[in-house]
Amino acid sequence: MEQTSYLMISDNFHIYDTTLRDGAQQEGLNLSVHDKLTIARHLDDLGVGFIEGGWPGANPKDTEFFALAKKELKLKNAQFVAFGATRRPNVKAADDVLLGALRDSGAPVVTLVAKSFDRHVELALKTTLEENLEMIRDSITHLRSEGQRVFLDAEHFFDGYKHDSDYGVELLKAAFAAGASVGVLCDTNGGTLPHEVGWIGPGVHLAKGCYRGQEAVARVHNLGQPPRRLVLLHLDGSGESLPAHGDPVAVDGADIGWVGSAAWHYELGPIATAVVKRSASDGPAVVRTSGG
Repeated sequence: MEQTSYLMISDNFHIYDTTLRDGAQQEGLNLSVHDKLTIARHLDDLGVGFIEGGWPGANPKDTEFFALAKKELKLKNAQFVAFGATRRPNVKAADDVLLGALRDSGAPVVTLVAKSFDRHVELALKTTLEENLEMIRDSITHLRSEGQRVFLDAEHFFDGYKHDSDYGVELLKAAFAAGASVGVLCDTNGGTLPHEVGWIGPGVHLAKGCYRGQEAVARVHNLGQPPRRLVLLHLDGSGESLPAHGDPVAVDGADIGWVGSAAWHYELGPIATAVVKRSASDGPAVVRTSGG
């Protein structure tokens, strides 16, 4: 008789589910508090590590959800997460109403969204870069003193890093020094290319020094290291026809990839795109066409 065994996941990896907040924002979807409680039970049964329940204080329905969740839900696997923002500029964390709602939500974990793009700090928050860092420190310290675990959601991190890399790193250092356990590097606009993630991630890892949560921050560099890359081939025209999709590309007799598509360019002549190994060096390559 065969038996099925299940591998217990360590604290190094968890699924952080945002169905009840991001997922609930899609057009045509209007979840009731009862709906959210039901979905949370199913997510817990799936073994999800963290369930982001919403923004208590900013949304009355989310406030009601967290109040009922404390009484009615007994989670076996997951922890509830309350989402919200750092305190407002020039206000003490203990006096900030929305931060107080996060504190009183009963959620063991709070994800704080913070501006990490220096221009957004100055134009949207209308405050100084140093005050933004103090908002992060003060908010995290306040929530940690209440026994809550804090994740920092660094909004527009990649855009901000490209504009001022020092400030992005300084922001993460401030968060971890104040007691944050995880730093989330957000590509909020979704416009960062894989190779940019590849150099920004290691850049953060090397610059930030050694402090709590470093692996959670630094592991992002793995996202930017796919095993293949897309290149443009300038063909010399020696073949009788353009290469076909899938024709092999070789360097020094060893295959390094294959042709995607080929065309005649009005200025460049015959060209082709190819997917090749990331380790392949730039330089002369041979395309073996199906016609020989």
